[in-house]
Amino acid sequence: MMIDNFLNGLYGLFVYLVSTVLTAIADFLLAIPVPDFVSSSSASFVGFAGYLANFFHLPYLVSVVMSAYTLRFIIRRIPIIG
Repeated sequence: MMIDNFLNGLYGLFVYLVSTVLTAIADFLLAIPVPDFVSSSSASFVGFAGYLANFFHLPYLVSVVMSAYTLRFIIRRIPIIG
């Protein structure tokens, strides 16, 4: 009985620490500004190409892919995970 309470408390502490670390990482990533060339990429398309780019949400796609590659780069630099 007592060991169960101890393990539950240890589990709660672990969940709290992981949640705090992930929240801090998310806040750090949200604080990084978006470069100008990413936010103005949709302005470079004109005419039918611009229509297709907006139809397929190309600017959003580019920002998501760049964010994914950046996150992959950061995670691979962490010795324990990467």
